[in-house]
Amino acid sequence: MEPAVQDAPKASFQSAATTLKCRFIDDNVTIMVHSDWTAMCCWYRQNMEASTGSPVKAKRQKRRQMEACKGPQCEHVTEYRDRLLAEERQRSGSQGS
Repeated sequence: MEPAVQDAPKASFQSAATTLKCRFIDDNVTIMVHSDWTAMCCWYRQNMEASTGSPVKAKRQKRRQMEACKGPQCEHVTEYRDRLLAEERQRSGSQGS
């Protein structure tokens, strides 16, 4: 999970999610951002963090995806979180004026 952002405004949502085509694994993934600004990729959590066994047991395509996955620091995760953060900062800035 991507760590929370320091000095961030309070989020106006409980959680936000988007689904996109990840170019690294060539599959659809869901990115979630919570109100404390922690962010995660559900594909990563389901396939990497949850796998207790060796990826050798996985099918060939799944192994390739697991090797190509960028993990919690993936730019898809950070870009979505940063986009929401910018929207919140803009919203809180326009309300304070």
